[in-house]
Amino acid sequence: MIANLLVLLLVIGLAVLFGWLCYRAIRAKRLWVKIVGGIGAGLLTLVFVAVAFMGGKGVAAAYFPGAPAAPNLTVARTPEQIARGEYLVNLSCIGCHSAVGSDGAPSLQHPLNGGTDMAATEGFGFIGAMVAENLTPGGKLAGYSDGELFRALRYSVDQQGHNLGFMSFLPYAQLSDQDTQAIIAYLRSLPPAKTAVDTGDRVNFVGALMLGAGMFGPPPARSPGVVTAPPAATTAEYGKYVATRAQPATERLDLDEGAIRTSDAHRYTAQRRCLHRGHAMDERRKDDRQRPGRAVRVSQGAGAVRNHRSG
Repeated sequence: MIANLLVLLLVIGLAVLFGWLCYRAIRAKRLWVKIVGGIGAGLLTLVFVAVAFMGGKGVAAAYFPGAPAAPNLTVARTPEQIARGEYLVNLSCIGCHSAVGSDGAPSLQHPLNGGTDMAATEGFGFIGAMVAENLTPGGKLAGYSDGELFRALRYSVDQQGHNLGFMSFLPYAQLSDQDTQAIIAYLRSLPPAKTAVDTGDRVNFVGALMLGAGMFGPPPARSPGVVTAPPAATTAEYGKYVATRAQPATERLDLDEGAIRTSDAHRYTAQRRCLHRGHAMDERRKDDRQRPGRAVRVSQGAGAVRNHRSG
């Protein structure tokens, strides 16, 4: 943070300097100095003012996101919570926080000791480092209270209240209070494992500038207060929650060209976001029952097979 603040102050200083040079050029007696100096210094002033504004906005978003204080919370850690949390963690968290594989990317295997630089892995290491945290009691989270872990999941901030890069663009803010506490219960039950590298976000000024300019897109809306899951039913609302935030372990999901099916043959028209690599998939709201063309092709193909066999 200190380095980014110093760079921001430098940019502000350059904006002031070129603004002063522009003023001096305009007041010069020679015409060519007025024109060349005024235009050149004026353009540079505008550039540095824009960089300072967007950089300052990004620094504020990264280090002062305005998250509320951590709640006074103690998770019960019942067997049911731990089982539910295990399912949710292995569905989503393992995609970034699993052990580093031989290719330098998350291995999708336990232990959840993190260590992958997600920024470098995803091709934008020039903005700094975003090293996945160790989620076991052998990492920083051992020093977090249950309330601070809850706040990290709900508001995507660390113990100091600084923004968590990847987390802030994932839909954990809409996860119900019960499911959030289940994740905490499971993480507390894991055996400790060490990480060979320093974990956490170390975004440079380029990253802050891009964040302030909105180049990462808007993060999901935060959910203040208590968040509850919709009632389990064959509804679009519950389907959306299941598909994008918390697929229950009792529901085996099969994807068929955008159709999400459960083991009891119910179909949900809903979104699905891939959390395994931090990517957001395109939202799809197509049910295969609404695509008669596909059904016609299937029936035609079946008819051709019957005709071939009868011949």
